Amino acid sequence: MKNENRHNAMPCCRKCLQSIPSVLLIILILFTYYTYLVEFCFMELKNQRIRQILYLIVGNCLFCMFTWCYIHVMCCKANFNIPLEYKLSYVEHNRLLNLSAPKQSEVLENYAQNRHIILWLRTSDNLIRYCMKCRQIKPDRTHHCSACATCVLKMDHHCPWTNNCIGFANQKSFILMLMYGTLACLFYTIILIEYYLHLGIIKPDLHTGFLCSGFASSLMFVMGQGAMLQEKSIDLLRKNETQLETFQRKQQRVHFEDPRLSFNLGCEENFLDCFGRNAWNWFIPKNSACGNGVTFKIRPKKNKSVSV
Repeated sequence: MKNENRHNAMPCCRKCLQSIPSVLLIILILFTYYTYLVEFCFMELKNQRIRQILYLIVGNCLFCMFTWCYIHVMCCKANFNIPLEYKLSYVEHNRLLNLSAPKQSEVLENYAQNRHIILWLRTSDNLIRYCMKCRQIKPDRTHHCSACATCVLKMDHHCPWTNNCIGFANQKSFILMLMYGTLACLFYTIILIEYYLHLGIIKPDLHTGFLCSGFASSLMFVMGQGAMLQEKSIDLLRKNETQLETFQRKQQRVHFEDPRLSFNLGCEENFLDCFGRNAWNWFIPKNSACGNGVTFKIRPKKNKSVSV
């Protein structure tokens, strides 16, 4: 009985530990927002009505958009719409376990053909990618996340700050979150520097301490989010590649069955593939990506996209 209780308590403890980074980030965000809204806009600018209203409108718009994106990234289901035809029954799975790796791949190849499943990616041993934990063939660009305990379509990485995986369902929202967060913190940092340079006097009191702390956290956000936005998101979006794919390509763990193929369709098509073709949806945290996250457009050596 004790062992059973201990076994049941482990997932709860793990979930609590995984939530710590996101809770700390939320506290820091709320503190920074408090210093901006109360200490700066309401207290510091109380006699400058026009500037106060302007800063409140711009700052709150950016903060609301960032919050909306953050909530969408955090609450989006990691195992978004993986079709049932990719999943094996318990009987089929147990039968598969008793076979050698080449024989397993042969069985999976037949299984995929019978269910009309198209797969372009293979393991380093040229075998079909199969998840033993989820009992399913992995769709192209899908990976198993041990933290979320599920397979994630077009998985980029597991983000501890949102306590969720970044993948097909929320990649656009994650990029927008970084963009709005960077703009909000950059705006706060610039107006605070400009205000005190113009004022020329900094009083050593609690109010100023709050503002300096808010400035420091805002500056930290600008540097951290800006670097992540450029290196981890925009650059990968431009190449239509995920962080996991970059790592696995360098390690030669996963490759195309036909080496002439690529998911890189060119900068414009890569952007539209992620953000969708309706420009009205580009700036809101809504999954407007083209396709279903299971099959993707590919590009042969000749510059022609082939939909699979």
